[in-house]
Amino acid sequence: MSHRHIVPALCLLSSLLGCEQEETQGRLEDAAVTDEGLPPVSPRPDGAAPVIPSPPDPCADSQAIDFAALARPLGAGVLVYDGQLQDDAGFTGSCGGGGSEAYDQVVRFAAPEAGAWQFVLTPRALRGQVFGSYDPVLHARSTCEDPESERACNDDIAAGRLESRLRLELDAGEEVFLVVDTVGRAINARYELSARRLPIVQVGEVCDVASELNGCAQGSYCRADPDVRGPEGVCAPDEPPVIAAVIAYAQGDDLGLVIEGTDTGADVQQAFLNLLDADGEVIILNEQGADTYILDPIEPVFGQEAFTFRFVANLLAGFPQTGAVQVQLLDARGNRSERAVAEPQRAGPVPEGQPCDRDRIRDVCPAPTRCMDPDADGVAGCIEPTAPVLNRAKGFYDPDTLLTGYQVSGVDPDRDVRGVALSMLNADGDQVAGGDRTFDFVEWDGDRFTALFSLALLRDRGAVSATLIPFDAEGLRGPAFDAGLLDPPITVDVGETCDPLEAQARCRGEAFCHQAGEGQLPECGRPDAECPEAWGEPIDLNAWEDRDEWRFAGDLTTRYNVTRGSCGGGAAQAIFSFTAPEAGAYSFVTYSRAGGADTVLYARSHCGFDPARAAVELACNDDISIENAFSLIDLELAEGERVFVIVDGGNDGTWVGGFDLTARRQP
Repeated sequence: MSHRHIVPALCLLSSLLGCEQEETQGRLEDAAVTDEGLPPVSPRPDGAAPVIPSPPDPCADSQAIDFAALARPLGAGVLVYDGQLQDDAGFTGSCGGGGSEAYDQVVRFAAPEAGAWQFVLTPRALRGQVFGSYDPVLHARSTCEDPESERACNDDIAAGRLESRLRLELDAGEEVFLVVDTVGRAINARYELSARRLPIVQVGEVCDVASELNGCAQGSYCRADPDVRGPEGVCAPDEPPVIAAVIAYAQGDDLGLVIEGTDTGADVQQAFLNLLDADGEVIILNEQGADTYILDPIEPVFGQEAFTFRFVANLLAGFPQTGAVQVQLLDARGNRSERAVAEPQRAGPVPEGQPCDRDRIRDVCPAPTRCMDPDADGVAGCIEPTAPVLNRAKGFYDPDTLLTGYQVSGVDPDRDVRGVALSMLNADGDQVAGGDRTFDFVEWDGDRFTALFSLALLRDRGAVSATLIPFDAEGLRGPAFDAGLLDPPITVDVGETCDPLEAQARCRGEAFCHQAGEGQLPECGRPDAECPEAWGEPIDLNAWEDRDEWRFAGDLTTRYNVTRGSCGGGAAQAIFSFTAPEAGAYSFVTYSRAGGADTVLYARSHCGFDPARAAVELACNDDISIENAFSLIDLELAEGERVFVIVDGGNDGTWVGGFDLTARRQP
């Protein structure tokens, strides 16, 4: 739009103030604004300027929430206030919150008695939304108006959990100001703020991972094995690890690291690695600007106060300018060690008569041998590797289910066969599907092996036969073996070999395909349906009847990680048994009020077998929909039929928290 078109519009909008503008050589001159024609302004009788009301003071007694007056007892010494954000105090914590769109509220808390007080802020559904949530932040101040008096601040209680948690050491009657804040816009958001006095346990003593029954002393935390998880841990110092020495080895493009260190918390999990050039500058690894590798040790060092962190991988390819490496250790609490630098040295030959380094970091076996431990006795030696050889193979394919499976036998003196390169052929002998596939099960008898694998195709391509080429951990490949024509799956009896996917063999009658033990092939049988004793007794969901439904409220933070479902899980599990009182369709659904909650729900006819070991899973669901991270399964049950329903944590097996499980019979 030209100035010629803009000027009249501006003059119309400014007519009440007066508008005098001229066009001069295509440019606009400044408008002259006058008070001509405006009505006179009458002053106040006292001659003072008009009073503009100030916004309410969030720290005033009339505005700050009095926790003691409004909180309700919840049992076990817990006090809870249910609140709703309605205004913005403009406060910001050191860990987040605040901003132009964030809302906050001040809650005044006076300690009824001296001790360690824990505060948990839990978001509730946004108004008008059943499953909607937001991200809260909780920070505490000694003086309400003074941000410099901040005592503590927390955004997320843990990865994948939006709740916030603080702990403060308070004297009897001591007052603090808790600021309920948000990340981003959350008008009228509801929240729950709880307070409880925690008993304190010392370093080395058993503690409650959920920090509900007790808490660790200042400077320590409740350490739990990340693989087991579970409700109990041990109080450990919350201190960074210390690197004592780093030795780096280069073998072609492979980089090996041996990091010696100590950690009073005994919770080292990973390491950060930077490659440095001759000038000591960090090398950029890709076009996106990444400069750091995140390393997992070959063998975990978690739980060790004095440890050797070992790692090897092909990391030097494409970076011939590497002159040194820089490493830093990371523990479970996010503490980092000081950085350490080492120049890679060449791995030397294995000393004569000595075992080799089975991780192939420190030394090199003379060609054509490689460092191997075929008998798995922990002592490796320089051995010339041999490729595996197949002497039998049988293939199966069902075009209706798109399932294909294979049973193979062969010989491998190195005992490191891993799988086969599969080629599925049509009637003309052309490959229509294929790729490398590792075995699902391998059973050894000396250097002879029998193995199974099964998979589902995306669509039917008319495969009628297959060839297989075995490969091992060294990358060696044996000769191709013709598996011949593919047969439909067969039905087998108790004691005969089968596969849980039922791509090769299906069990007859009431038998189930299951793997009885590690290192064994699965077979048809009638395994015990009960949960393993180590898992504990399942919860009887039938005992929690609520009119026409069954409802149970639980918390995965009090559970152990013992299994997982085909669609996810592997965080921690609450296991239920349910017996159908009458025949019909039953639904099971989870819900959680915890921020960032993500559940996984699955059902089994037999408790102690995950989908990889037995064909006993009846249903599995991670998310109900893209917008809903809770879980729903439907089961058709006969009268008196008993099933095991398992609530697990999602978000790649990292989420644990409170949940509700509801079962109902469908009309």
